[in-house]
Amino acid sequence: MVAPGRGGAAIHCARDTRPQSDAAAAPPDVSVTSDYPMMAVTLVTVRSKVGLAALEANPNVADVFEDDVVTLQDAQSQALINQPEAAALGYLGAGCSMAMVDTGLNYLYPDFGPCTAVNTPPGTCRVVYMHDFNAQGDDGETDDRTRHGTCTSAIAAAVAPGAKLLGLDIFGVNPKTGDIEANTSDYIGAINWAIANKDAYNICVISMSFGGAKSFSKPCGTLPDAIAIQAARDAGIVSVVSSGNQRFKKGLSQPACAPAAVSVGAVYTSSGGSGGGGNCFDRGPLAADQVTCYSNSASYLTMLAPGDYVTAIGITQSGTSFAAPHVSGAVAVLKAAAAWATPDDIQSALTKAGKPVFDKANKITKPRLDLLRSLNILLDGALLTINGGAVGTNLRAVSLSPVLLRSAPAGATWCASDTNASPNDCCATAAFTGGNLTATLASPGDGNKTVNFFLRGGDGCGAPLIAKAQASILLEATPPSNVNITVVQGATYIDGVGYLTTNKVQVQITAEDAGGVTQMCISYSASAKALTKCKWEPFSPAPVALKLKTFQGRHVLRVTVRDTFGNEASAEQQLVRDTVKPKMRGKLQGVAGGGGNISLSWTAAEDAVGVAAYILVYRPAKLAPPSQCSTAPPVNGPWPPAVIPVPLAPGPGVLSADVGGLMTGTYYSFRLCARDAAGNVASGLTWGQQLA
Repeated sequence: MVAPGRGGAAIHCARDTRPQSDAAAAPPDVSVTSDYPMMAVTLVTVRSKVGLAALEANPNVADVFEDDVVTLQDAQSQALINQPEAAALGYLGAGCSMAMVDTGLNYLYPDFGPCTAVNTPPGTCRVVYMHDFNAQGDDGETDDRTRHGTCTSAIAAAVAPGAKLLGLDIFGVNPKTGDIEANTSDYIGAINWAIANKDAYNICVISMSFGGAKSFSKPCGTLPDAIAIQAARDAGIVSVVSSGNQRFKKGLSQPACAPAAVSVGAVYTSSGGSGGGGNCFDRGPLAADQVTCYSNSASYLTMLAPGDYVTAIGITQSGTSFAAPHVSGAVAVLKAAAAWATPDDIQSALTKAGKPVFDKANKITKPRLDLLRSLNILLDGALLTINGGAVGTNLRAVSLSPVLLRSAPAGATWCASDTNASPNDCCATAAFTGGNLTATLASPGDGNKTVNFFLRGGDGCGAPLIAKAQASILLEATPPSNVNITVVQGATYIDGVGYLTTNKVQVQITAEDAGGVTQMCISYSASAKALTKCKWEPFSPAPVALKLKTFQGRHVLRVTVRDTFGNEASAEQQLVRDTVKPKMRGKLQGVAGGGGNISLSWTAAEDAVGVAAYILVYRPAKLAPPSQCSTAPPVNGPWPPAVIPVPLAPGPGVLSADVGGLMTGTYYSFRLCARDAAGNVASGLTWGQQLA
């Protein structure tokens, strides 16, 4: 059990709460290399198989593990996690220190203040401690050639601009390979130091951006580094660990697999282009919050954070290494804002407030860091979502979905109001059952409605206030106005009725709405029931071509429009489609009177949509006027006597006419034609007689 690059080192974990560090009690060929008094873990050197067997047989030793090698996890994030909004409210992480367990930290970068040396000048230099924990000892450098630790530290420092930093260097150069690496015992030593010095530096978080090459499909709680991370959590320190870049989709690397660790995978920071790492490629266009192809994931991964194309100290890098310090900085901000918060509270705030992100590679959804919402749930005890996070609604009845930092006690009650912002004006009376709750918006009118939610430990205002939350939603219950539909091509309007002679028309729809009209639904039918059946489509104010089904008679053309929030309004047009000429019954009858007069009468014509008028024409000849009472001269041939129109009043009730001024001894031919509202003209009835 020889660790790569480090002699015959092994780690044993004690069965009780204190490690067996007495060298005199060690088996033959086993010597204690490092003792970690803050946890039940000891680093020993084993020089023979006999010594290893004796160590494993020791009743005080729970397990023996190889001192594994870990490597760096390499592969514009602040806005994505809502850090600027949190900082604007004064939440900067002041009072907390972040232990950056990495390759070191070059404090001369301005990201860490005007440092000339560690903690110099005091107060303004943010780097307050540095130490080399690698077994090779102090290499005399603030950071190695990768500048990995400086980058991760700068990211955490930007998220928590008021926090201090401690550079705990665990990495060294493997003399055989030249690689930058560390052993498990190196970072266990750093964790042990952080626990021992927690109060001296007010250490709130340990940040680790490295890992091994093995995939752990389940939490690795028995490993020595997992025991160390649990010890830190028991001491009140949150350990944030990068999930790894091996593209595992059903496992995490070590030490991210530790049950007490806050393991962090990476998402893309912005949209567009392509991305990936050395072992994979994501073909673009990418989307912000898309999980990177290289990011290790598993069902027990804690959360996600921006990790691709993250810029710090003027260097743009990618990897879960750079996702983890975003969360480390967030932990510092949260702990500084709520000194009473336990690691469980901090982790609950981080995960319950995060934006859900779906990983297509393994069909797992995990929360992406949202610092502002994490602060809200930590400080207020709850977050509130209305109607599942909808922007607006057209109904006053809304669904409330509170998320609590801690479980509600038995007997808890709740109250919600959009008119009272004070808990004393909204005394809880309804039993809190969790899940979705129903409330009614009471403030008058449309507009933005802010709902205040209060949770109490009992009934009435005298009960202790456990949690509160606030959320807003836009109420828009006013339907669209000035809705109109007009046939702009293919119809003739008479008294508001559109008369069609073709089934191919163009209609134009107009409507007004404060939030905008988004959809429309067009139907036409003679049946009121059939008018309700239509297909919704995107709203367009431009003319829309319609091909109407064949029909005769009266129909209704209806459009229903819908705004952003589902309010609907309708408008209708009466349409008449008539391609059939009026039917003329009976005969045209005439009686010649004296003085050059003739009296004509006829039977009313029939038409599906009604007769609009009659046309009466004549000419002084035995040749009857043309069909449909046309007065146009013939195109070819000799010109007969001109056709003379007789003025008649419009309407279907005109059933007689007197024609005067005729010449005796002349033959007159008459034609009567009925015309309907659509313009269809009957062939007509004829009558003729020579005037005596």
